Amino acid sequence: MESINTHLVHLSGKIEIPEPLDEEKFVLVMGEFDFSKKTDTPNGDGTSDRTYTLFPTRIEVKQGENRLFGKPKRRGSQRLRGAIWHTYNKLKDPPKDFEIYYDNVINKLIVRWEEVLDFLGE
Repeated sequence: MESINTHLVHLSGKIEIPEPLDEEKFVLVMGEFDFSKKTDTPNGDGTSDRTYTLFPTRIEVKQGENRLFGKPKRRGSQRLRGAIWHTYNKLKDPPKDFEIYYDNVINKLIVRWEEVLDFLGE
């Protein structure tokens, strides 16, 4: 088993903010992020670098005294996939492959679509 040499954070995604930034000032970004994936890259010397990919869920952008708050603009399908992913991770004995689990959930939703709409009051 290789040891981890370096831990890296990769931020991915876009956040919509309500007004433009001042390009002449530094920006401080703070926020909450969803863990997306972990990738180990071998260095060839028995060690690996580990990269954690994070997606923003809520962000505060600060420039001087100006504070802007933003949220990601995700498509509904991305949000649904994320919800299914979180459910999958909470299972006591999940299937080995998330994609198989995801396909099963989506297929069940499609088959029972009329019931889902009735439940939602649509």
